[in-house]
Amino acid sequence: MSTEEIPYYSEVPGEEDISSRLAAIESRLDIMIEMIDSDTSKPPETDWQSMVFFLGILATLALFGGGTEYLKYLKKLHGLAD
Repeated sequence: MSTEEIPYYSEVPGEEDISSRLAAIESRLDIMIEMIDSDTSKPPETDWQSMVFFLGILATLALFGGGTEYLKYLKKLHGLAD
């Protein structure tokens, strides 16, 4: 098989459409790679930051739970119905 029998890539029918699609896909992939790189370039949270966040959530829930129990106690103390 000689090289004259094999059509060049530019001679393939619909090549312009395929190359434009490939260019669009490549540009989208480049954008996605940049987004991933920018997300992973942030420094990871340290353990103490995670611990403080977790303790803050626990404290908020405890205060909310304690506050509702205190309100129930006050209602019973003053004879108000629930």
